[in-house]
Amino acid sequence: MYEYGSDWTPVLFSCVNGGYNVYHKDHNFSKHGGGGYAEKVVGMVLAVEAGKQVEFLPEKALGVKHPDLQFDGQTWDVKYINDANCDTIRKYIRNGRKADNVIFCWSPSCNKVDLVKEATRRSLGRAVKGGGYIPDIYYLNNFRTLMALYKKSSEPLIGDSDVGAEGKGISANPSTSQR
Repeated sequence: MYEYGSDWTPVLFSCVNGGYNVYHKDHNFSKHGGGGYAEKVVGMVLAVEAGKQVEFLPEKALGVKHPDLQFDGQTWDVKYINDANCDTIRKYIRNGRKADNVIFCWSPSCNKVDLVKEATRRSLGRAVKGGGYIPDIYYLNNFRTLMALYKKSSEPLIGDSDVGAEGKGISANPSTSQR
């Protein structure tokens, strides 16, 4: 594990694959709506299942948007969307531009994949028309695997029945995952 200063607290370490979570003292875990819990679950899955070294970044300044996590040299925003509709998800995608990537997650009893696909299609269409961009979009499948739904570097960006590079996930077996 890397050395961190006194502002960081190591929380989880996997002896199996070297994955870990560290929390910055100024990281704020939301206490309402499930967002803080979702961040912790995503961090745990990434560390334990995929061997990722996950840093929970500082979010000190009020009113200033900051990414939630950093791993693999990229920043990530985590959104829990159990009760979200398409417009709310589109807002999360728009606000997610503060990070390189957005991870959507929901409880296993809800299936929001189609809703996230629709919101991604609509957001991408609007971004292309306006000369903007959207971050790469991922979702946590059954709280086990991080799946890519849209990546700027993927071709084709939009197909008739799908968006981006869906199906390419960071799996429980890091040696076979596609990153």
